[in-house]
Amino acid sequence: MESNANTKTAGQSLWLDNISRDLVLGGGLSKLIAGSGIKGLTSNPSIFEKAILQSSAYEETLNALAAGNATAPEIYEALTVEDIQRAADLLMETYRASGGANGFASVEVSPLIAGDAAATEFEAERLFERIDRKNVMIKVPATREGLTAGLALLKKGVNVNFTLIFSARRYEKTARTYLEAMVWRRNNGLPLAGITSVASFFVSRIDTAMDRLLDETPAPARKSAAAALKGKIAVSNSLAAYETYLLLFSGPLFRELEAAGARRQRILWASTGVKNPAYKDTLYADELALDGSINTLPEAALEAWLNHGHANTEPLSQRVAAAKRRLTALKGLGINLEEVFDKLEKDGIEQFEQAYNSVISIIEEKRKAVSTFEAPPASGNKLPGEKLSETLENFSNSNFAGRLWLKDPELWKKDDVNKKQIAGALGWMDIPFKMLEKTREIESFALEIRREGFTHAVLMGMGGSSLAPEVLRSVFQNPKYPKLLVLDTTDPGWIALVREEIDIKKTLFIFASKSGGTIEPSSQFKYFWDLLKKSKTPEPGSRFIAITDKGTGLEKLAKDNKFRKIFTNPSDIGGRFSALSYFGLVPAALCGTDIRKLLRRAVNTADLCKTNEIIKNPGALLGAMMGTLALEGKNKLTLVMPEKLETFSLWVEQLVAESTGKEGKGVVPVCQEELSDPGNYQNDRFFVRVRLVSASEPEKEAKLEALKAAGHPVYEIVINDPYDLGGEFFRWETATAAAGAVLGINPFDQPDVQTAKTLTINTLARISSGERLPEPKPCFSSAKLSVFVSKALKTSAGCGDIAEYDDIFRCLFSALKENEYLGLLAYLPKTPGVDAELKKLRESVKTRASSATLMSYGPRYLHSSGQLHKGGPDNALFVILTNQAQKDISIPGEKYTFCQLEMAQALGDFEALESKGRRVLRLHLKHPLVGSLRYLNEGMLNTGRPGKNPGSKKSEGEESDMFKTATKRTTVKANGGNTLTESNEYVVIDYPKTLETITSRHYSVRISTQECSGMDVSIDDQPWQACRNSAGYWWFDWNNFTPGMHQLVARMHKKSGEYLISKRRRCKVV
Repeated sequence: MESNANTKTAGQSLWLDNISRDLVLGGGLSKLIAGSGIKGLTSNPSIFEKAILQSSAYEETLNALAAGNATAPEIYEALTVEDIQRAADLLMETYRASGGANGFASVEVSPLIAGDAAATEFEAERLFERIDRKNVMIKVPATREGLTAGLALLKKGVNVNFTLIFSARRYEKTARTYLEAMVWRRNNGLPLAGITSVASFFVSRIDTAMDRLLDETPAPARKSAAAALKGKIAVSNSLAAYETYLLLFSGPLFRELEAAGARRQRILWASTGVKNPAYKDTLYADELALDGSINTLPEAALEAWLNHGHANTEPLSQRVAAAKRRLTALKGLGINLEEVFDKLEKDGIEQFEQAYNSVISIIEEKRKAVSTFEAPPASGNKLPGEKLSETLENFSNSNFAGRLWLKDPELWKKDDVNKKQIAGALGWMDIPFKMLEKTREIESFALEIRREGFTHAVLMGMGGSSLAPEVLRSVFQNPKYPKLLVLDTTDPGWIALVREEIDIKKTLFIFASKSGGTIEPSSQFKYFWDLLKKSKTPEPGSRFIAITDKGTGLEKLAKDNKFRKIFTNPSDIGGRFSALSYFGLVPAALCGTDIRKLLRRAVNTADLCKTNEIIKNPGALLGAMMGTLALEGKNKLTLVMPEKLETFSLWVEQLVAESTGKEGKGVVPVCQEELSDPGNYQNDRFFVRVRLVSASEPEKEAKLEALKAAGHPVYEIVINDPYDLGGEFFRWETATAAAGAVLGINPFDQPDVQTAKTLTINTLARISSGERLPEPKPCFSSAKLSVFVSKALKTSAGCGDIAEYDDIFRCLFSALKENEYLGLLAYLPKTPGVDAELKKLRESVKTRASSATLMSYGPRYLHSSGQLHKGGPDNALFVILTNQAQKDISIPGEKYTFCQLEMAQALGDFEALESKGRRVLRLHLKHPLVGSLRYLNEGMLNTGRPGKNPGSKKSEGEESDMFKTATKRTTVKANGGNTLTESNEYVVIDYPKTLETITSRHYSVRISTQECSGMDVSIDDQPWQACRNSAGYWWFDWNNFTPGMHQLVARMHKKSGEYLISKRRRCKVV
């Protein structure tokens, strides 16, 4: 190529500023040596950090050293020594062919001892001897202490690469240090041949610093002169050093040394990748293609230079003279170059230290990750599932992990349509590695926002765009950073709460949408944009950023409205798999999260997920359990989180539900549900506990131990600190993909989500055309609520018509069958009062029915578990809760309001569920909202107690239909009225035990209670039958029953004439 020819003409050597085990072992370095003329290699801790993070090639050595109790610094040195030795061996032919002038591999001595000349000398000599290759250089910073150490090393015959040189003055000291060492060796009768040194002169960092200073030039008359110098100081400074190089190594002293066998200490241009996109990408390579020099380039800069670089061929004397004029002009602008150089050297040392500490911490984290995961017995894990071993064997035999990392779509489906869709949705696997390179960009932006005084950041997004930020906000919010608020709703009350909290002029709005057309954030954007315009905020676009895919409508909107920044996410990542992409990391950085640490933990787990030894693969193992247990009927994945990480379960809920709930199959994630005693659960649960090492939760641990003892499958994940969430994001993504393979479904599509969206849009179109919002006729209405029932629920056994208040609960519990779950879907404002009542209502349902309960806010759940509701198995009953907002908010540019939008979404989902034959109950609550929820909760608790339900028309003493009710509760008269009170009264079915298997055709049911006047039993909701009293217990002789599942309830007759009802007891007859 022409540029290569120019390089040869100029007499310059090209070195590579990069190394990795994959590059060395995979043939990449050999190709660069043979095809691109690479004649040497440089490295540093930052390069090794990237290599170790992004490649699994280090894992075997790292794990073996960790098993031998090697420390992180010892492991780092071992890994770098191996790589440098291999690189030096590949470069040995170049070394020999050049007579020892080229063919070197450079490695850096620990920067932590840069201020200690003696320690630097000792460590550099030791490292040189350990590598044991004559074509290796040890990099030593050219500080005062570094020059002292370098002089001693050169005297001992160690090849030295003096690094971190910024000024011509420091370069001259470095060159004279080399000459002094050669003189000493000559005078002491030591050979000069075979000793090589280079002086690494840094380039691009100088322009980065100087351009900033030139932009800050205050005097208007000097601004044009300052602007003319931008992008020219780095090259001018380098040319000044090059002139010194030519003078020193053509003078009489060096000629004497050269005659005695000494080589020139060549000047090496470092940091020649162009940082400023406004400059030509080969600027420094073009200008510094100088005779006798070396240019070390990262691969991208090397490729650009070989492709379209052109060496500057102007006479050197003219270029040096122009360079001196520019450097002189800086003094006229009041800029002190030496102060800039001193700061760059100081910053450079600190950056080297940070990079070294970073790679050491990464290795330490990898050591912990390996030791933590490879010890399941220590954490009490016993792998559950009767057929799990078969699944693990299938995964291993089919090379599941290897094919997953090859992104083989046939792991899930074999038809062309699915294969194409899956192939375009696997970018999440690489994203932790790729985003490491983007952290500086994200962190710089977060710092910019913080410096400008923003107090809040409001994220407008749904589903995958909002749930990961919600997790990271709740865990890592730093009070010194803008407070992050996640607004994933259309509820006007919720939006009003956010509006009241923020100062709109000091708030950054994050519009996050993969598709760019999501109706919820689009509506929120219109609202907040209008508020900013009305407040006469200059340049309102500067208060917005966008996170979206390339080519979306949001990208165009952001450009048209001059948003502050657009973060373009890779398009091969689905929303629910995007936690470790821009969608999660930008909001995380804005609220103060250390995203580098988060990503490093993700990379550690990703590396563990590459092994095909499934028992040691944290993601595939968890997925195998999820999928296998779901097929065995234990499809209620019950997530038990430490309090600090509670919101993480919401993210898992969306990931698992939307990914697996299709084709009539699915794993049902149950999150934020209080743990209960074993007898309160059916045989459909799989408990996964995430344990935070620093969190003490003895009560939770005791309940989990009881669940294990009762035979419920429990699996424990141990994390060391909250930043392990980075790894957990990746573990659960891999697990969900693996569970999808076990279930035989495509976990990367969401075929049933669009139905509700379409129905919502149709309703909004009718409103926009002037029609009123459709108002279906309720089945029952009272002062507190109105009731709407789907066709499938009306025809369910035991439900029928709802004509009065009690009928709601009769219908609810009669329709809920064995191993089914109930979903509470609340289109309500998320206020503390509403949230507390919803949690009570959920607990009441769980207690009464022993069924799994899901509680989600709408429309959030439409982008989360909505796919499971419609596409998963028909094993649920849904209760949609709506109400009319007291204060509505208009959506600028639309003919509907937020309240109308929210109601259209609720009605649309009701209709979509109904179209799928799902059992749905919609309860429209009236104001005051908290009071109506409390009223509903009391009705739930009082079900089955004569005369105790609010609004019940039945007289006291009249027998109600049978439902499960709470034990140790009764109703007593107080002040002339009936209230529910706590007491010591109880009634408990002792035998059969929960889910006991009965093999005979005669069984004596035993019931414990305190003194009472009588006892009845109802079996399978059939009429009450009297029991006999004997030996301190009540007994019922159960005969001639049929095989299958049965449920029993006991009713105690109190002396007051009231009843106390036991909990429902399930058993199996075979």
